[in-house]
Amino acid sequence: TLLFPSPIGDAVVGTDEEHNLICRAGDILTSRSSGQSFQLLQAIGYGAFGRVARARSTNGQRVALKILKHKEYCAEVCLEAEQEVRILARLDHPHIVSLVDYFEFQGHLCIAMELLGPNLYELLVRGDLRGLPLTTVRAATAQLLSALEYLQNVPIIHGDLKPENVLLEGVAWPSLLGDRVPHFKLIDFGGANQGEWLAEDVTVQTLPYRAPE
Repeated sequence: TLLFPSPIGDAVVGTDEEHNLICRAGDILTSRSSGQSFQLLQAIGYGAFGRVARARSTNGQRVALKILKHKEYCAEVCLEAEQEVRILARLDHPHIVSLVDYFEFQGHLCIAMELLGPNLYELLVRGDLRGLPLTTVRAATAQLLSALEYLQNVPIIHGDLKPENVLLEGVAWPSLLGDRVPHFKLIDFGGANQGEWLAEDVTVQTLPYRAPE
């Protein structure tokens, strides 16, 4: 069974008309640089960049595997991906997503990151937008501030801080946490800025979350 619908039918391997890798659940993608292999398990989502699948690495770790469109047709997206990899490789913080591996497979750049749960926006929607429990709000606020303070000292500006880029770790929904404090992680460093910059050079990617000025 194809992991993602394909406009060219039940092909075995290759690239479809939208330049995405054709793949099935159970297919194995191997990183030549690290020697790790990743078995595709289930589709997670897709976007203009390509697709994301749940996968299992050689050592049994569950990861989110981002599979970009073929590099010949998405040069700008590939540059952003390489930038994200360079940044994530520098970072080590309990509330920032961890990079597992980065490799090319049949012309498609692949980024393996730790597998996380739903994002803050999904949690809000699940609660009919009535807000989140105070313990969740306190935890998310403290953990995000810790991550942002760490990034400022690197220095890196994330550039796209929003509920969709803050993911819950470990469990599917907070209702399953019991008495545990929820643990959140910041993701998506594709548009981040690093090193020296001027204020006018920094762009916040998602318009509704930009400061008024």
